[in-house]
Amino acid sequence: MLHLVCKVPTSYLPCLSNIISNNVFSLNELILRYFNCDFWNGEIMLLLLYLHQVNISLSTLKRRLRSLRLKRKLTESRNTISSYNDVINAIITEIGCSGRCIGYRSMWYRLRIEWGIRFPRDEILRLMRIVDPERIRVRKRRRLHRRRYICKGPNAVWHVDGYDKIKPFGFCIHGCVDGFGRRIIWLRVGKTNNNPEVIDIDITSRGPTA
Repeated sequence: MLHLVCKVPTSYLPCLSNIISNNVFSLNELILRYFNCDFWNGEIMLLLLYLHQVNISLSTLKRRLRSLRLKRKLTESRNTISSYNDVINAIITEIGCSGRCIGYRSMWYRLRIEWGIRFPRDEILRLMRIVDPERIRVRKRRRLHRRRYICKGPNAVWHVDGYDKIKPFGFCIHGCVDGFGRRIIWLRVGKTNNNPEVIDIDITSRGPTA
């Protein structure tokens, strides 16, 4: 028998932070949450064992998945009108917030993780074409649209960048421009740009009144 040991620091598992910090979930709730996070059966077993000290067999996990009516692949015939309404409402809510800039694949994954909605990905695309056709057409053209840049005034935001193409020849160029008037604050050639003190000297010497 092969025994796998999962040694992963919980601080590097942001998607599981809410599950780990809360110990009131039942076994079925844990399985449901890990399943919605798109973990496979073997990964769910390791997570239950390592994070919750729950040791279950693969057959037990499959039996509980069947009791929860969870399947890896969904067919259109199993979708109901109520589930369509839930998906549409969730998509509209996401589009009204931070989901307005994501595509149907990211929307499909977000609905799984944050809403617990399992729905065919091609159906998500079809519903997004109905709910938000304009952004679908824009993303399909794959054109970069200029976004609005807002700055309160002079010296409110400074933009610092460097040019590293000729660094192998000993020239490190870095400069700074004012975000409001596009005024060049400084443009220097130095020996290095790896040391943050190099840029810090320019910032402290010139100050916000430059």
